[in-house]
Amino acid sequence: MNLITVTPRWETRRFGVYLPIQYTNNNHFWIGGAFKAGPLLIGIHNWANIFTRNSTQNGGGYIALIIRNPQSISQKHDKRLDCPAF
Repeated sequence: MNLITVTPRWETRRFGVYLPIQYTNNNHFWIGGAFKAGPLLIGIHNWANIFTRNSTQNGGGYIALIIRNPQSISQKHDKRLDCPAF
């Protein structure tokens, strides 16, 4: 369980990079990462699992396949009612 998570990200339609920073209920501070290439998202909860020999860090990794509705992707958004940029 996470107490708080902040995730800075850079993302385009096809590629993305994420850097989740988590503070857990067990008072652990984790910095993770994820990469998106097309519909595939691969990430890890805690980089310390890879860079340290101590395996008591917990955490884990994840792989996700993002499937979107093709009808919602092809529809154009009407930008006439959006708030103007100042």
